[in-house]
Amino acid sequence: MGGSSQAGERDEKATALTQCAFDLDLPPVLLGDAMGNGQAQARFASVIFVPLAQWLVQLQGWRVALVTLALLLAIITIPVHALVLRRQPEDLGLAPDGIAVPTSTALTHTALEQSVSTRAALHGATFWWITTAFALTMLVAGAITIHLVGQLANR
Repeated sequence: MGGSSQAGERDEKATALTQCAFDLDLPPVLLGDAMGNGQAQARFASVIFVPLAQWLVQLQGWRVALVTLALLLAIITIPVHALVLRRQPEDLGLAPDGIAVPTSTALTHTALEQSVSTRAALHGATFWWITTAFALTMLVAGAITIHLVGQLANR
C-alpha cells in the first residue's frame, strides 16, 4: 500500500529525459503518449521484480536477497545507461523527436524556453497550485506510511 502510494512520485528524471527528446511545438498528445508509455513500462517492472524479490527472500534470506537485487539492478541498468542515456538528443546526433541532423546543419530550436523571474513565479497562481499539489501528495504519502506500520503490525 505504501509503495503504491509513492509509485508516481520519483519519476522526475525520467519525465525530464522524455521531455528533452521532444520538441516543444509538437502536439501535446505525442508528448503525453511518450510519457504514458514510459510510465507504463516503469510500472511493469514491479510485475517482474516483486515476485523475484519474494522468491529471493525465501531462498536466500532478506539480507542476501537485497544484495542480490542490488547487483542485478546494477548489472542491468549501468551498461544500458552508459550506452544509451545522454542529456540531450543532440549528444546522439539527433534533433528532438529522433530526426537525424545533417552534419553541416546546426540545430535550431523552433520554440524558445519561456522563463519568468522568481518574484513573478511567487506571485502567480500556477506556482501555488503546483506547490499545493506536491505538498498534499507528500502529506498523503506520509500519512499512509505512518498508518502502514500499525497495519503491518496488526494493531
